[in-house]
Amino acid sequence: MTNDQNNSTTDKSELAEEFSRLGENLKTLLQVGWQQEEVQKLNEDIRKGFQSVNGTLEGALDDLKSSPVVEMARKQGAEVAESIRQRELGNKVRNDLTGLLNKLNSELNKTADKWTPDDSAEPDATASESAAPQADAADESAE
Repeated sequence: MTNDQNNSTTDKSELAEEFSRLGENLKTLLQVGWQQEEVQKLNEDIRKGFQSVNGTLEGALDDLKSSPVVEMARKQGAEVAESIRQRELGNKVRNDLTGLLNKLNSELNKTADKWTPDDSAEPDATASESAAPQADAADESAE
């Protein structure tokens, strides 16, 4: 190996060693710093602050839940929802009833068409049928 190669390898290992020492020093500094009384007090103050904010928010939510305005809004929302359900139910009943009546009328028309004599029937047969009841009526009045 040449002298330059040895220096390059040595430089790389020294650089790696320095980074390793830096990491160990930062780790030690953080551990020592975290254990200091001021840091522990700050940590406790932050924890208490979050607990206070949490308690305040829970209280505000409880106040909102029991607020007459919120209760009125909740009641009106329920009434609107019920009104919509009733309207939807009314529309469904109306549509179903319309369909049912349409089918019923269609079937009645078919039945009426079956019972109605055709216009193409022979006129003599129709005339003799209508004359027969008149003759029976005349016979009954003669008696």
